[in-house]
Amino acid sequence: MKMTSLTLHVTTLCLVILCCESILTSPIRNVSEPLPCVDDELLLIQAIFRHGDRTPISLYKTDPYNNYTWTDGLGQLIQRGKARMYHYGQTLRKRYATYLDDILLTNIRAQSSPSRRVLETTLSVLAGTFPPKSSQAWANNPLAHEWQPIAVETTEKARAWLLNSDTPCPAAQDIEQKLPKNDPILKKALEDNADFIDRVKKATGQTFESWIQMNWVYDAIFSEKNFFGNKFVMPAWLNQVSNDTYDRLKMFESLQFSLYGSYPTYLRLRQGLLMNQIINNFKEAAALETISAKTKKIFLYGSHDTFINMVTLTLGYDLGNVLLY
Repeated sequence: MKMTSLTLHVTTLCLVILCCESILTSPIRNVSEPLPCVDDELLLIQAIFRHGDRTPISLYKTDPYNNYTWTDGLGQLIQRGKARMYHYGQTLRKRYATYLDDILLTNIRAQSSPSRRVLETTLSVLAGTFPPKSSQAWANNPLAHEWQPIAVETTEKARAWLLNSDTPCPAAQDIEQKLPKNDPILKKALEDNADFIDRVKKATGQTFESWIQMNWVYDAIFSEKNFFGNKFVMPAWLNQVSNDTYDRLKMFESLQFSLYGSYPTYLRLRQGLLMNQIINNFKEAAALETISAKTKKIFLYGSHDTFINMVTLTLGYDLGNVLLY
């Protein structure tokens, strides 16, 4: 199924996916420019985005940054991530300025994965998208003219199926556990790289209970590199394991983001709730006879890179790589 926008008669319903330093939508236009006035009339916006730049989720035993003090903790949004997602919000506002200028605050529905970094990301996007008008200033101070509180809905982690693919789901987890034996691409990659994986285990001091855990090593290195910038020093063990260790780790990370496109049952289990909600929102908007400030709506969904990738696979797009910020 491919669907990034749906056009009915002279109306347009839009699903926007924010990732990879761009806004993916259809038809493709320059996202820095406002949506031009054409015969089509925009009825609804639904935007899905991943969290911004963060610290590593976890560190491995021989990680050279084990003794570094991560002030905000592991797996947390960093300043660059907050600024990036605020900018995404500004871009969304500029792109759909005509539609959003008179939207009612009560028609803005923001939902987020319960992860702290995603909640902060969603708040940052809202701040960039909906700065208060002078009539909406809630106090006589500069902040009240730059930011306004807008509600974000979430749920407990154990029930976060809508926006988090790590939420417990026995049927989906069964497919995940059987992938190393059942998927020919993954099976071959694990067999061809068995010696490499053993060397990575020894170098990192880790015991991988599943192939996914090896990706945590890549994630730690990538996140540290992004966090420290020019001050980052590649771990010496990378060249000791092989001359292409980082690229091979990245290959396994990319596999995690592409394998599930061949498993529609898995995608339904992980994406079904969200797709159902998106489609129902489309249907409700398409049934409108007129468009006004009272009927305009925007739905914002804050999630994770793995989840966004499954969204694109469900829509028929395989980006074939890790979704960068």
